[in-house]
Formats: sequence, C-alpha cells, structure tokens
Amino acid sequence: MPTTPLSLAEQLYLLSYDPTRKRFTGSGERGLLLRAAALLDSARSARHGVRPEGIAEADAAAVALAAAARLRTVVGRADAKQRKDRIEALTARTGPVPKALRKAVDSQHAATAASGG
Repeated sequence: MPTTPLSLAEQLYLLSYDPTRKRFTGSGERGLLLRAAALLDSARSARHGVRPEGIAEADAAAVALAAAARLRTVVGRADAKQRKDRIEALTARTGPVPKALRKAVDSQHAATAASGG
C-alpha cells in the first residue's frame, strides 16, 4: 500500500506531543501553528519550482513555524538562542507566514496576560 508523506500541519501536530510529559504542549498556540502550517502548505503546493539546495523546503518551514510558535518540543529556549541565525535563515526562506504567526502568538499571550490568565 503506498503511503503519502504527512502534511506540514500533520507533522507539527505530532511534534507538539511531549512523550516525557505524555501530553500535548503549546495548547494556546497549536491552533495558530496548525493554521499557519496549512496556509504555508497550500501556498507551497501552488508554487512550481526548484527545491532549494540543502535543507528541504518542508523541513525549513517546519522549523520556522515551530520556532515562531515557540513550540519547545522542537526548538527549546537554549537551542533558539544558540541557533538564532540558522532559524532566521530558514524563516527567510519560508516567507511571511512565520513572522505573522509570531505576531499572532505574541498577541494571544498579551491578551491572556491582560485578562489575568
């Protein structure tokens, strides 16, 4: 039976599970993350073109979106600081979606903090 690769949204959903804690992480951001991944998948599938050398486009997008959503199971705090330049380079290859996701996550955190939650 042929298998199809997982979509970016499916990959990120699975990556949001923390097996150590036996639960999903980033519950507040997961919806935004998955919508951004679906948007990026549809935009990417609409493009015809050559895949850049090095890291696959899907992998670059996964890292960029996970970092933007601060999904710590993928990009920990220390890792994000240590590899900031690399994450920024991958984000630049991905387009405007990770930056928009980061703004949405920051807004959501600010709204939660303002409401005392």
